[in-house]
Amino acid sequence: MKNTLHFKQRKGGNTVQLVRYRYCADRKRSITVTVGSIPIDADPDDVRPFLRLARTTRLHGSDAVTESLTDDDLVLVRAWLLRHGDRRADERRKARDARVERDVLERIRGSGDAGEDPLAHAVTLLPAAGELLLKLSAECQARGQDPWQLLRQSYLSVQAATKEFERLAKEAGITKKRRQTADSESEKLK
Repeated sequence: MKNTLHFKQRKGGNTVQLVRYRYCADRKRSITVTVGSIPIDADPDDVRPFLRLARTTRLHGSDAVTESLTDDDLVLVRAWLLRHGDRRADERRKARDARVERDVLERIRGSGDAGEDPLAHAVTLLPAAGELLLKLSAECQARGQDPWQLLRQSYLSVQAATKEFERLAKEAGITKKRRQTADSESEKLK
């Protein structure tokens, strides 16, 4: 017995009905069993969120049957959407995604989070970190503690981040190149 998924679409309809035809021994013919429906503008690459599965279906003279979709059925739905789905849906999804992305970026920029220009944040934070280090060092000395032991790790982490920034800037080609001196050129020739 074939268990193939079929698609029933009304003319001008926005959804397509997913059905299976099951043989009913009492009626001695096949009856239509609704599996669910899906909008014709659904994303073929991400079908699951758009599926609306039918509730339990009762066949004539039998117990209730719950239909589910297999992976093969999902492949059929994807193929159907690619062939018969709304052609403008992809453009609308891309426009919606771009609009959502733009809104999120505007919110991040408006909140003043690090989503803005990280270089501008680094320019303001680095001198502030130096002043904080100086202030903490003075407090440590006032309490009779050695600032070396307490603040060394913080200093080293900032220094490591600065070295990484310089390395990336050099890799990007925006740092000043060193000039070759006559001594270094003669050593290269040897």
